[in-house]
Amino acid sequence: MPEPIDLHTNEEYQENWVKYSCLDAESTFWLREVLIHHLENRKSFGQDNSINNMYELYLKYWRDFGKTLVEMERVGFKINTNVLNNAKSQSVYDLEELNNKMKEYVAYELGLDNSKYFNPTSVKQLQSFLYAPWSKSKLENKESITKLENDNIKHDESNYIDSTKINSNIDYVNRYVKFKLMNPEWIPNSKELNKDKSRMINFNIKGLNLPVFDLSLSGLPSVDATSLKKIQTQFI
Repeated sequence: MPEPIDLHTNEEYQENWVKYSCLDAESTFWLREVLIHHLENRKSFGQDNSINNMYELYLKYWRDFGKTLVEMERVGFKINTNVLNNAKSQSVYDLEELNNKMKEYVAYELGLDNSKYFNPTSVKQLQSFLYAPWSKSKLENKESITKLENDNIKHDESNYIDSTKINSNIDYVNRYVKFKLMNPEWIPNSKELNKDKSRMINFNIKGLNLPVFDLSLSGLPSVDATSLKKIQTQFI
């Protein structure tokens, strides 16, 4: 796409630019006519009895409000940077507090050795911790998966599923999930400091088997903000 200055001044583009601009203006006009027709045929509900339809509502309130928004966008508005910086600092503090509380709970559920490697921003770790075990086919069919596995299953290596195998193609994920992670205590380019450490560590998660309210686009249990809010509402 040529630069706007070239579209306006270069003879090579001018004719097509004029045609496009005219078509755009005409299309916008007819779109306006269609929208007016639809709005006039939609009843307005509210306390203002002088308004009979949505088009009248638009004329009385939204049109002037739109002008205000355009003016705000044109001139901008002043921001109190002190307030903004204070809010940022408070947000960082609150996030750290919430992360610590999350890790305390994970420590209670998984054991202290495991919990220090838990990453609450990892989708796969959250999925495993909150929902395992699950069956994708049962989730898609809205079937209950509670108690898919008995809590008394022997807790050893043979019962762990490798986290790398959890993807949109897998149907069943058992309660125990094994993660292989870079050791956060590993120091690059330092043989002396790393002599008693492994570069990679195994981190095991035992799922809580909570109800799955929503699925992600890949068909796996969702851990977005909306889904986590539903869990909070259900259990708190």
